[in-house]
Order: sequence, then C-alpha cells, then structure tokens
Amino acid sequence: MSQCHDTQTNKYYNEGDLWSSAYSDCKLNTCVNINGVLHVERYSCPVITKNVDFDMMRRENYFCHHAWGNRNKAFPFCCPSLACRHYVKGRMMPLPKHMYPYKKIES
Repeated sequence: MSQCHDTQTNKYYNEGDLWSSAYSDCKLNTCVNINGVLHVERYSCPVITKNVDFDMMRRENYFCHHAWGNRNKAFPFCCPSLACRHYVKGRMMPLPKHMYPYKKIES
C-alpha cells in the first residue's frame, strides 16, 4: 500500500499530503507512516479561548465573543475565531487584530 485512502472523500493521498474538504467537520487531514503502515490522521481546530488574556480583556474594556467559523469551508477557514470590539470616541468598533487580548508566548 503506497497511498492512504480517505473514506470520507473516497480519494487516495500520498504520504505527507495535507488536505481538507468542505463538510469535513472542519478537520485537517494528513497521510502519515506509522511503523511502515500509512494512516489518515485528522486534526481539529485549536481551542480559541486557551490563549485569551481575560485580565487584559477586562482591563482594556474589550468585548469579545466566540465567532463560529464557516463550516462550508475547508480547514482552517471553517475554524471558530475570537471576535472583539471596543469603544472609540463613544462608538463600538471592531478591534484591530493586532490588539486582540492574547497571552504573550514566552520563549
């Protein structure tokens, strides 16, 4: 067997290939070799609240919520995301992505 068969797409893939398909329950698929046998592995979307700095969100008065991804699109565009807004001169406006309240990753 030199290729993986994905029963969800009914297609064959080479070792190392990455794919996703619409209506795949938002997963990234890959063909991997485990002890000489090729397998399809599936990876789900990351948990979006895992790296949110809730203290910063409260301190900066940001209003954030869990926004569902478009489940008709392929990975990663189908994944949920964080959507934030804040007040600018008394009006609620979208928060620029670079200001999102994510925890700093320490190296």
